[in-house]
Amino acid sequence: MIVMNRELVRDYLKYFLERKFGLSHGNTLEKALNVRMKRKVVRSPSYFLREQSLYSSPQVHKRTYMSHYILSFLVNKILRPTYFWRSNMKPVRWLIIVIVTTYFLGLGTGYFLSTSYRMSIPESIPEKVALLPDEDYYDIVKKLLERANKSIYVIMYVIKYDPKELDDPVNILLDTILRAKERGVKVKIITDDATYKSYKDTVSYMLSKGVELLLDESGGVRTHTKMVIVDEEYMVVGSHNWTESALSYNHEYSILIRSTELAKKAASYFERIWEKGRKLSSET
Repeated sequence: MIVMNRELVRDYLKYFLERKFGLSHGNTLEKALNVRMKRKVVRSPSYFLREQSLYSSPQVHKRTYMSHYILSFLVNKILRPTYFWRSNMKPVRWLIIVIVTTYFLGLGTGYFLSTSYRMSIPESIPEKVALLPDEDYYDIVKKLLERANKSIYVIMYVIKYDPKELDDPVNILLDTILRAKERGVKVKIITDDATYKSYKDTVSYMLSKGVELLLDESGGVRTHTKMVIVDEEYMVVGSHNWTESALSYNHEYSILIRSTELAKKAASYFERIWEKGRKLSSET
């Protein structure tokens, strides 16, 4: 891993701007770099309260900070002024900008691109909180539904059942819910008119299987929530809709919380919406 510091940045820029291309303007470059590199950024604590693997590393903050001021220097000292450049050197000027900018953007973003977002799926879920990026959501939610003992509450903006694809991930989740219902688990589902209007097969299928399913209180109120509550102990909330694209292809992010206190509060929220929900018949 390349460690970025003031000396490395200054030396690298000086190499490109002075030695490689013969650019020199007394101590102007040295002074400008020193001023930029010594300047500090003060951040509030909330700035660091983000995904641990992505933002909490001091080295990543240093890289991002350095890249910002390097680009600022390029704009202020190279792109705008003309006293560094002869008229026949304009192409070289742009070449330097592209090379140096690309290099340091690579340093600043390489860490992010190389970070693995996949997480192992444990046999049990002892964590209080777990992050569920992309396809990790499906694996965890499926296991939660399989292990449900008392209740499953689903409130979802879009649920897309596909009768033509048995191995569709949404179909598998819905069938897992049906098996839970057969073993005595209480199941309730709330969805939005977006599901009813675009994917009526979803509504017809679940109602035909005896699942309690309601639309939200009126067509004028959009239920954009995407939340699953299991046994009033686990809750999963985030950006994942129940569509094949969201569960398999899209970049989505959700969070699993294991907390009886929070899950019960989420269940109370669910029940408030449920009480105002609209019933549909299986022939709808």
